[in-house]
Amino acid sequence: MSVEELELGEVVDLVRRERRLAEDVLRRVHPRDLPHVLLRLPPGDRRRVISLLPEDAVRSLLVEAPSELVVEALEAIGVEEVARHIASLPLDEACDVLRKLPPHERRVVAERLPEGFRGELEPLLAHSMDTVGALMVTKVPAFNGRLRVGEAVEEFIARVRAGDYYTDHYVYVVDDGGRLIGYLSSSELMASPREARLAEVARRPVKTVSPSASREEAAMIMARYDLMELPVVDEHGRLLGVVVFDDAADVLLDRHAGDLERFGGFTREVKAPYLAARVKTLIEKRALCLIALCLLEALTVNVISMFERVISAVVALSFFIPLLCDIGGNSGSQTASFVIRSLATGDVDVHDALRVAAKEAAVSLGLGSLGLGLILSPVLFALGYAITRSLQVATLLAVVVVVVVFVASMVGGLLPLISAKLGLDPAASSAPLITTIVLPSVA
Repeated sequence: MSVEELELGEVVDLVRRERRLAEDVLRRVHPRDLPHVLLRLPPGDRRRVISLLPEDAVRSLLVEAPSELVVEALEAIGVEEVARHIASLPLDEACDVLRKLPPHERRVVAERLPEGFRGELEPLLAHSMDTVGALMVTKVPAFNGRLRVGEAVEEFIARVRAGDYYTDHYVYVVDDGGRLIGYLSSSELMASPREARLAEVARRPVKTVSPSASREEAAMIMARYDLMELPVVDEHGRLLGVVVFDDAADVLLDRHAGDLERFGGFTREVKAPYLAARVKTLIEKRALCLIALCLLEALTVNVISMFERVISAVVALSFFIPLLCDIGGNSGSQTASFVIRSLATGDVDVHDALRVAAKEAAVSLGLGSLGLGLILSPVLFALGYAITRSLQVATLLAVVVVVVVFVASMVGGLLPLISAKLGLDPAASSAPLITTIVLPSVA
């Protein structure tokens, strides 16, 4: 054997040993944890590890990983392998994986899919990513209402054993035209009289949703009515599929993460996990907000400059400007966070603006013993006197803090409602924006 052949053999043996080691180790990692492990590796090592993953781990990675990792998996194992893995997934998961790919790569991979499977995917891919149509699963138990329970049970069991359904918690009942009549749980189906017809034992659906509705709307409906599944029907009432609870939970989690980013001052949501996000992307999505806030701060500078003589006469006042600004910003952010959460859960809407304003006025002005303004006022009085030894400065601080908290609470409470009324995202009422608006009240 030549030196070249010997070296090649050693390399093959090494790769095989590493493959067995990788399979042994990675089988112990939960599929949802695998992306977190890979994101902590350098890009080159990441692709190498992906190429060593066992097939079941690759499929889990494609489903669970962010788009950046899916693209790297495509580069590591090739188009043919990715297409083969996608073809083995349920339709809704296969659709999600394809949507993670850039348009060109998506077309290339789709062309490698089996023709029949690709034909089933096309209706799902036609829906916008933010709609229920892209979220729903279509392989659900649905039987004609004229069918007897005994016949439905036999067919249901046979198809469950064959793995034909993505979810089998509920059985849906439709008429001859495919229009939804009702539903019943699988346990209710088994307990129903065998001679009864499905239409006689089915319950009317609590809620339905159209495929063009937003994913957030469907998730909120399921959360409000404690639904495990939400039927999706077209304009004629025909059953198209259902939204399942775990997908709805993911939508709410994504929305919460997006709201936090926008509230922190991001102009657009960062889809990628932090470790996978490109530095350029983070700069682009943060810079615009910072520039806008900088320009707004210039107005505050002008307002403060108008009181130059007062500040020069009582220099000690300038010591407390940062303190008052922080108090106002924190108070407004607290209020905004609570109102945004209440808007998200449906506890308040834009028509409750007066109620929100009245409540925040009561809290901020210190009506009652728990008023925030009257708690902070004596604290600022004592702090001001301890630092400056001036009753004039201490009294002024005690009064100003009540005004600052009042203005900040009103801005923080009403700004999300105004945003919602204008059709904007209430979470865009970011903490930095509230602080910037409140600053002139300090002056």
